[in-house]
Amino acid sequence: MPTGTCRYPDHHSSGGGGPAALLAAIVAGAILVAFWHTVLVVLAVVVVLAVMTGAVAMLWHSHTAQPYDADWSDPEPAAMPLQVTASTQLLQARVSQLESQLSDRQAIAAPVVHQHLHLHGVDPVQTAAIVRQQHAIEGDRQ
Repeated sequence: MPTGTCRYPDHHSSGGGGPAALLAAIVAGAILVAFWHTVLVVLAVVVVLAVMTGAVAMLWHSHTAQPYDADWSDPEPAAMPLQVTASTQLLQARVSQLESQLSDRQAIAAPVVHQHLHLHGVDPVQTAAIVRQQHAIEGDRQ
C-alpha cells in the first residue's frame, strides 16, 4: 500500500530510526547480557505471579458463577424420567438371575469349621479327657 493513501501514516517507518535506535539496541543488549541472571529471575517472578493471578481469578469465578441451568439443577435423581425399554428389562432379568445363582452357590459353599488343639505339656490322661470333652461338644452341635 503506498504511504500517501494510508489513513494512519504515523505507523509507517521510513528507516531504522537512525543511529540512536541502533545505539539503544546495543545498550539494551549489553544490559541483558550483563544482567541475564537478574532478568531470568524477574521473568520467573512475573510468570509465577501471572499463574497465581489466573488461579485466583478462576477460583473467584467458580464461587460467583451461577449454575448452567437453574431449572435443571435438581439434586434429586428422581427428577429425571427413567426410560424403561425391552433391553433394560432383559438386563434387569439377567442381573436378578445371576444374583440368585450367586446366592445359591454361596449357600452351597458354606465355610467348613475346622478346629484343632495344641496340647503342649499335657500328659496322655489329660489329653484323652480333653479329646473326649471336645467330641462331646461336637456331638451336641450335630
